[in-house]
Amino acid sequence: MADPRGGRPLGPRVYADRVGTELQARAASEGLALGPAVRVEPLDVPDDLPTDRTFTEVARGTADRLEGLAARVRDEGRVEEADVLDAYALIATDPALAKDVAAGTGTGDPLVAAIRAAVERMAATFAAMEDEYFAQRADDVRGVGRELVATAAGREGADPDVPDDAVVCADDLTPADTVRLDLGRVAAFATERGGPTSHTAIVARAAGIPAVVGAAGLMAAVTDGTTVLVDGDAGRVIVDPDDTERDRAATAIEGQHRRAEEHRRHRGTRTEFDGHRVLVAANVGTLDGVADAAEAAADGIGLFRSEFLFLERDDAPDREEQLTAYRAAVEAFADPTVVRTLDIGGDKEVGYLALPAEQNPFLGLRGLRLTLAHPDLFDVQLDALLGVDAPERLRVMFPMVSSPADLAAGVARLEARAVATGRTPPPAGVMVETPSAALLAPHLAERAAFLSIGTNDLTQYVTASDRTHGALGAHQDAANPAVLQLVARTAAAGAAAGVPTAVCGEAAGDPATLALFLAYGVEELSVTASRVDLVRWTVAQLDPVAVRAAAERALTLPDADAVRELVAPLLP
Repeated sequence: MADPRGGRPLGPRVYADRVGTELQARAASEGLALGPAVRVEPLDVPDDLPTDRTFTEVARGTADRLEGLAARVRDEGRVEEADVLDAYALIATDPALAKDVAAGTGTGDPLVAAIRAAVERMAATFAAMEDEYFAQRADDVRGVGRELVATAAGREGADPDVPDDAVVCADDLTPADTVRLDLGRVAAFATERGGPTSHTAIVARAAGIPAVVGAAGLMAAVTDGTTVLVDGDAGRVIVDPDDTERDRAATAIEGQHRRAEEHRRHRGTRTEFDGHRVLVAANVGTLDGVADAAEAAADGIGLFRSEFLFLERDDAPDREEQLTAYRAAVEAFADPTVVRTLDIGGDKEVGYLALPAEQNPFLGLRGLRLTLAHPDLFDVQLDALLGVDAPERLRVMFPMVSSPADLAAGVARLEARAVATGRTPPPAGVMVETPSAALLAPHLAERAAFLSIGTNDLTQYVTASDRTHGALGAHQDAANPAVLQLVARTAAAGAAAGVPTAVCGEAAGDPATLALFLAYGVEELSVTASRVDLVRWTVAQLDPVAVRAAAERALTLPDADAVRELVAPLLP
């Protein structure tokens, strides 16, 4: 495989005076960066550390800290990180874990040793389960164990010392790790595990930071302060590059800055593919996110995650509070705002609903299923949406739809509330995130005003791999031909019915996959505000004829890597 910058082949290279250390990885966020390594590792706390804290105090302190971090990042619009941190807080206060720790300390084990042993037993139990969802919770439990140990040691909330232009290196990074980093000082991320939709990748892309994942041998190769070159385009890490490589990197980084300026020159311009307009909208998870989307000159909001209004509180928001938020979003744009109705349940704890524990939350009572089961909650949200003064600029989207019957039930509820309130219902559409919704798209398109593909969940369901699980990152690539076939089928169904199809997942901001989506007939791409300029610029550089030919062939390929290799020469 050749270096895309026109140099030597990738792989270990021998220089006149030494051997260069180059590690193959997976590209997670584009760009090139050079800087000193900062290793992020679990705290070195001895098992027999003396402490007068009880586990009850440790667990409650850990949960409070994690919930505080969740609230902070949710206010910053980092919704997925906040959700995982909330889940971590629940694990920290799990009664079964507390009972096991108490058994250990009761037989004389020091608290830290008892915590570690109990956490590992719980993780091993999850890992051994036949149910894949629970098997994948093992890493989450271990991540919580690290937080519990930090609290027991009185070192909770310790932030890594990150110098300017640091390359953060880790086996994997949890939300608790990245929240403590000053992202303004981070030049790049590199991890040994993970994939294109892993937590590290999502954070990096949202912040515009180059990143690679799956770099085996990374932590054995770097020490703090070691100069590291991260190539987020080619998927490689060079540890202690020589002067020649550094000079090449400096030149490439300078070009990177020039391209960023080029991207900014496309801000607010009309975006077209093969003569047809492409809406480039923004995904928003807070009211601050609305302002960010407006500043990025997005074409409306393609995904307004309404659940931020319902979380981190003791009761549900009333109609007026919700209406104020929806109006603010709609009034900020001439193009439509798509509000996703409440998408909680299973993996997102809302205390005032007293939701029962579920064996498999991602396949449980969530999204539209949950709101239909709680009509009082749903009706208040629908009444708030119906109260928006400019319904022609509003769209309502139902999440977790798996059949035409689901959509019919959601639309019926919306129309009933419209009659009750004397309002005109806005157009209603479907978030296509289950394989059944994609396969039944022709039937859904008969009733839906639009289709919007959530590639994050669709990919995890198609590949049967939890997108929050670091060890399964290689499976989390929307360039997988199985996912692409469902995207193509959905877009074709929308075109046949005369309704638009959008993509609102992470893949909408990935140059390789967005090019394919457009070839399949997708008409709107909704991305984080920081990627709006990049998407406009990328679309403007594409050759529609070449991309369409590649898109057809991509559907016949065996895996995501083959698809990306096919598409790479067509990208700017």
